[in-house]
Amino acid sequence: MKYLQNIYFYTIVGAILVSLFAACSNQEYKEYRAQYEPLSDKYAGVHWTPMDSTPVSKRYAAKLNNQFLIKWVWLDSDKRIVREYVELDKKRDGLYTEYYSNGGKRRFAQYADGLKNGVEYEWYPSGELYKKTNYLDGRKNGEYMGWYKNGNPQYYGILENERPKGEMKYWNEEGESQTMMTNMKEIRDKQ
Repeated sequence: MKYLQNIYFYTIVGAILVSLFAACSNQEYKEYRAQYEPLSDKYAGVHWTPMDSTPVSKRYAAKLNNQFLIKWVWLDSDKRIVREYVELDKKRDGLYTEYYSNGGKRRFAQYADGLKNGVEYEWYPSGELYKKTNYLDGRKNGEYMGWYKNGNPQYYGILENERPKGEMKYWNEEGESQTMMTNMKEIRDKQ
């Protein structure tokens, strides 16, 4: 009896969650996914077959759900990976990663249908986090923040369709608040 009660309870909870997501618009769902889904490689379990290679790149192919995928791996002159990503229908899809020559990550982003979707991280060559930017359908949306090499914040704000939603905060390298800005050009000029 307890087993049936648990099944009934989880069926009700599941139906409520499904109806909540169904009530959201497609845009709201994309925003939710971009903000809350963890960065993951949706092609992690795919078996890749080597296609061809040159001194600076390697290509691998796979078929998944009747779709043809190409995985690009770009190399430097010492044969170290400097960039890797997957293309689906000739558009970036899934994880995009760049590396410094020291092997450390330089940039990490997610793509869907050729557009950035989700969080993009960038690091200094020494490994400290440099910038975190949220994207939705290829446009900056959500938190936008940057740090100095010493770990102190450089800027912070919320963007909506690449425009500040409210004020952008800016700090000097010592961590002292400097200015509040609402113009993205001012921020770019400071970087």
